[in-house]
Amino acid sequence: MATKVILNFLVVSFLIEGGCYANEINESDEIHEKLDVDEGSNLTLKCPGETPLGTVVEWIRESRNEHMTTREDGTLQLINLKRHDSGIYKCDIIDSTSDDQMQKHKKILLEVKSHPPPLVNVTVHPSTILALLRWDVEDNGGYPITHFTAKYRLAHSPPGQPPDPWHPVLPPRIDPSATQIDVYRLEPNSTYQFQVWANNKLGEGEAVILEACTQHDVQEIELGHLLEGAQTFDTRIWVAAVAVVMGTLVVLALGTCYALYSECHIPLRNTGVGTEYNIESGLSRRHTHRMEGTGRELQRYDKYPVEQQHSNQTIQSLTIDKPITPVDRPKVELKS
Repeated sequence: MATKVILNFLVVSFLIEGGCYANEINESDEIHEKLDVDEGSNLTLKCPGETPLGTVVEWIRESRNEHMTTREDGTLQLINLKRHDSGIYKCDIIDSTSDDQMQKHKKILLEVKSHPPPLVNVTVHPSTILALLRWDVEDNGGYPITHFTAKYRLAHSPPGQPPDPWHPVLPPRIDPSATQIDVYRLEPNSTYQFQVWANNKLGEGEAVILEACTQHDVQEIELGHLLEGAQTFDTRIWVAAVAVVMGTLVVLALGTCYALYSECHIPLRNTGVGTEYNIESGLSRRHTHRMEGTGRELQRYDKYPVEQQHSNQTIQSLTIDKPITPVDRPKVELKS
């Protein structure tokens, strides 16, 4: 029985001590305050909570395990903050009036936001008249990137001339999600300098500068070989060639005009001649000309008076153009 009581006591004691130790660890790891400041600003850190009289405050930067200089009022003053000043600052409150000198730990997380740092993995892939500029973003400085900027210029200027100014790569504000851009209007076989940087709320980041040489223009080299001796070329050869071409075009034009004229003036073929009389109207149909391929026929009428329809006197001639119909023509009887 006594053994069981002792075991229970030890287990309870272990649990209590373990819980207290866990609470101490959680309290030690807890961040009591978080501060965001811009690069170049000044900041005064004050230990969170109350600081009783007779206590001493010490500041330690955890990442460096560095004891910071504390002011008389227990505050820590930071001047001209930089990006590398970001980290956890711990203040220890020591009660100097107590024999056991009990300590309290308070932590402040400080984040210093700055301009974007240099881009990484920046490369240039030149061709003859353009180049492909690529990059990656490792850090944005604490603020989202608003856009990228890239520029280029000739690395070497002709003797006696000032250095070539930087030319902006279009568009001037490259999309923040982009990781590459094409650079146009370059000269073949020329050395260029390229620079690119990121921008955020605070302004421009640090630029990365690279140098690359464009490739030779193969087409221009081949064209130069083709134009060798162009200055001594006889221009009369060109005149003769042009004259031959123009003469050929004139002959073709005349042939085309003759063919069209011949097609539009085909003579009519006479397929039959007949004579019919109409005593009442005094018309005598003398001739009937059928035009092949048109479906029409020309009929000429000679008009006579009724009483003189057998005479040789012609009073009037009439030509009628009408379509051919399958209707049988009426028969006319001649009276003697």
